Amino acid sequence: ETGGGVHRPGRYQMAIVRENEKGIVKIIKERRTNGLAPSADTTLKSVAPLYRQNSLGVILTGMGNDGTEGLRAIKEFGGASLAEDQRTSVVYGMPKSAREAGVVDKVVPLPDIAREIMHWTRSRG
Repeated sequence: ETGGGVHRPGRYQMAIVRENEKGIVKIIKERRTNGLAPSADTTLKSVAPLYRQNSLGVILTGMGNDGTEGLRAIKEFGGASLAEDQRTSVVYGMPKSAREAGVVDKVVPLPDIAREIMHWTRSRG
């Protein structure tokens, strides 16, 4: 949305959609998810059915429970999930919520997240 020439990305959601046999990122004007725009749940839920077992959801520091239902969707479609460790989280709300919901495969300190993503990617072949 623009108002006076100013783009307001906080009023949009980010989703991955299939177009021409490719997954592409779309910024869409969509209602808030649990009061949030953008919402990690919206993005992760869009990834799950497209990439199924090739999906990896990662939840880092943040307040609240955004991302928990998105990770649940990824798990339901056979994908995997990581969450940042409490010791390195500035705010442990989002990773904690996902862990308590039982949708996290592995907890990793922030400095090791990129290495863990690369390891998971390489293991997919």
